[in-house]
Order: sequence, then C-alpha cells, then structure tokens
Amino acid sequence: MNPERLLTLYDRTSEAPAAVAQLARAQGVPCIAIAGMLDKSAYGLHDTGIDAMFSLCPGPVPLENALANAADYLADTTEQVIRCYRTAQSFRETRGK
Repeated sequence: MNPERLLTLYDRTSEAPAAVAQLARAQGVPCIAIAGMLDKSAYGLHDTGIDAMFSLCPGPVPLENALANAADYLADTTEQVIRCYRTAQSFRETRGK
C-alpha cells in the first residue's frame, strides 16, 4: 500500500511496489496496490506481479481533504478490494474451479 503518493510506471524500478509484487507472485499470493493516486502509466506495472490497483482518493481532491479523510478513504477502498476478492472466490466456487 502506498497511500501517500502517486503510483506510476516508474515504480517498476523502485524497490517497494515491484519487490512486494515479485515476492507475492513467488508465493502465489495476489498483490493489490492501493496508492494515493494512479497515473495512467501505472497500468504498465501489471507484469511486475501487481494484479490490481486502486486509487485511495475517490477522485481529484485537494491535498488537505485527502489528508483529512485518509482513514475513511482507506476503509472505503479496502472494502472494495475485499468485495472484489470475495466476488472472484464466489465465482470460482460456483463454476467448480
């Protein structure tokens, strides 16, 4: 999770996002990135092992609003991530896979 900043394709060469994604992939664990914002180039990170990405902020917001509402934004985004995961699990179970 990287809630304080923008996730971009540059993160392919930085240690944290790519390293965590590679470790998760090696263990067969899904890797979901949550960042303060997503740059369009961030979608190029999928091949590093990041399975999905979510922006913490619900849209463009002033920095002071983002900071003041960070806990609520994190809770809301985390709920959506878990809902996606549960939906995928349920789908696999109903399809017999």
